[in-house]
Amino acid sequence: MGMHKKAIRLFVAIPMPRVVQEEVVRIQKKVVTSVPSACFVTPGQLHSTLVFIGEVPVASVSAIDNELVSIEHEPFSLTLGPLDFFAVQGQRRAIVFCRLVSTALTVLADKVATAVVPWMKNDRGAFVGHVTVARMPRDVNRVEIERVCQKAVVDPVTFTVDHFVLYQARLTPEGSVYTVTNSYILD
Repeated sequence: MGMHKKAIRLFVAIPMPRVVQEEVVRIQKKVVTSVPSACFVTPGQLHSTLVFIGEVPVASVSAIDNELVSIEHEPFSLTLGPLDFFAVQGQRRAIVFCRLVSTALTVLADKVATAVVPWMKNDRGAFVGHVTVARMPRDVNRVEIERVCQKAVVDPVTFTVDHFVLYQARLTPEGSVYTVTNSYILD
């Protein structure tokens, strides 16, 4: 009988600073009455995913870490953009998010994807920089969500990205729980 290899679920992301967390909570409070089926992301879990790696053997974590630590990229500024909405392809959910548009962000995401491609389980598709504000059932009233997104005024908070993080994601009945595996300084 073969041994079952322990696997963990990994992704690489930029954690959101307190100033962004505060703005997202403000937005969530405005959205909650319009979208009662929304499941809001808690402030400490807010991030911008650069690459979702997926399930990997625990033994691969050190090799992934070695690749990520070798990435060279300067710190850069990001600004929280307007609220938007899309249905997640291949899944039964939709998300409301704040856009993060930056050439430097896209370049960093590409560098990370190149570094971890041997461990990625799926094609990552086109990169869309964003911070998820809420998740909801895919069959939510799209017209209402789009109206809420258009009405919402997002304070264009600007912050400096000076590091990125390798997270482990554990799926629980209450939702995903993210744990920092390692942090990588941009310089």
